[in-house]
Amino acid sequence: MDSAEFAAAMARRDCVSDGKNYCGLYRGFPFVVTFARGATNGLTAFVLRLQFSAPPGKLFRELKKRLNGVVRLQKLNMANNLFFATVTIAATQPFETTFDRLIAETVNTSAAMGFSIPDACPICKNPGCDAYAFVGVSYRPVHIACVRAQNYDARSKVQKNEMSGNYITGIIGAIIGSVIGAVPTVLLAVYGEIISGWLCALIPLGAYYGYKLLRGKLNKATLAVVIVVSLIMAPVTQFFVELFWSVKEGYGVFAVSDYLSYVFAVPGEVMPNMLLYLLFIAIGFVVVFRIVKTTNTAILQQSSFSEATLRMMRPQQFPAQTQPAQLDPLQQYPAQQYPAQAQPAQTQPAQQNPVQQYPEQAQPVADGPAPREQSSTE
Repeated sequence: MDSAEFAAAMARRDCVSDGKNYCGLYRGFPFVVTFARGATNGLTAFVLRLQFSAPPGKLFRELKKRLNGVVRLQKLNMANNLFFATVTIAATQPFETTFDRLIAETVNTSAAMGFSIPDACPICKNPGCDAYAFVGVSYRPVHIACVRAQNYDARSKVQKNEMSGNYITGIIGAIIGSVIGAVPTVLLAVYGEIISGWLCALIPLGAYYGYKLLRGKLNKATLAVVIVVSLIMAPVTQFFVELFWSVKEGYGVFAVSDYLSYVFAVPGEVMPNMLLYLLFIAIGFVVVFRIVKTTNTAILQQSSFSEATLRMMRPQQFPAQTQPAQLDPLQQYPAQQYPAQAQPAQTQPAQQNPVQQYPEQAQPVADGPAPREQSSTE
């Protein structure tokens, strides 16, 4: 199955998509699926995400047993109560029937084991949600007002940045931020004699936040500025490591010109470490790429998708998950996800004698209860 076929299958299940994530509902449980690949041997893989109110480790193990031989589940991350796993469906299995069984089993098993979706809005942290929306990395209950207010603030900040953003102040901020991000790397290299690739990731991260903090324009130039400044920090980091090591060993402080002369005189002594810093900074950049690629366009796209995925929460959906109905796991998605509320039948008033409807005078009966007044039906 290719991405177009996968998108068509999700559209038939009334999922909302931004081209990458597909947000859907099954019996009041929100879920997100992301297409991973369609291999030549027919394998179809996708990522399944559900947000729960408790760690879903036990749920994953139970699903793996129940769906053994039907799909292959691989756990990716269960942090922050997020069910985050890769699902692989073989070519011998009918994709849509198997997908429906997976979702039905996941929802029914989670409800039977006492797992529920969060009842607090991730934006304001208060209960009483009235809709579902894609927020962060999951599809979950929210307040409509909170989502719209958050998106309004995001659009306002983007507009302000586009009008008043400045490349010069942004570059200055990127330099300052990268220097601050290099401090842990320098200290560990001097006093621990270890070059940490994880700490080197702080250099591009610091450059991005410095650029953003000093109001640099968040567009395509942001990525170029962060890359250039981060790469320049490789020899700068090496210089400060050598400087602090010289002070630590009692050799004192040396000038930049003396260090450059030393580099050109014996490049074999300095270049290996410098190349190592370059490699680790590049690896660190890949690690934080999801953050540093955030531009005004990405912010607007995320806000638009969040609001596009808003779905009203019907009163019976949210509390009903504690006692779910037992369904056939092979049952397809129902054509109508929100069953209509049954309306009481309209009864016609009984036809009465016109004379009885408007009595001329109601006389009380002596020594007995007063007669009941007739109500008008017109």
